[in-house]
Amino acid sequence: MFTTKYRSNLMLIDTMREREIHVGRLYPYQAQEMGECIMPSQQAAVMGVGVGDIIYAEMDMGKLINTLGYHYVPEGSMDPLEMVPVVDMNLTRIPCKISALNKESYGKFGTDAVDSTLIMEYRNFLPFLGKYLPSPMNRTDFAAYL
Repeated sequence: MFTTKYRSNLMLIDTMREREIHVGRLYPYQAQEMGECIMPSQQAAVMGVGVGDIIYAEMDMGKLINTLGYHYVPEGSMDPLEMVPVVDMNLTRIPCKISALNKESYGKFGTDAVDSTLIMEYRNFLPFLGKYLPSPMNRTDFAAYL
């Protein structure tokens, strides 16, 4: 099993919306499907992976998930005991199928971040994340909320 760890930034973008408002007009990639990502080419070379390969991204999602959980109340309930518990969770691990390798910023982020930025679609991210939540956040109702 491949276990090389490489530190990255995650950039969530809305490819179609950004095209509409002309942000990064030279950006050549299509909108990513759920579970796909664009990986920095330098990072992929170091890891020995390429287009079509699946990598696993571990992210500290504790603050985001706790915030979402705090605002989530299950339908038909006002009982705080039924709300998603606030937890001290550090890493959430999600798979990511590499759909393209990137070596330029195309005006989307600073050029100094090109070699360390993993790109995923904003619209797909939370629903996809909902499939991989660690316990006790791994609840069907909360995943659907995301």
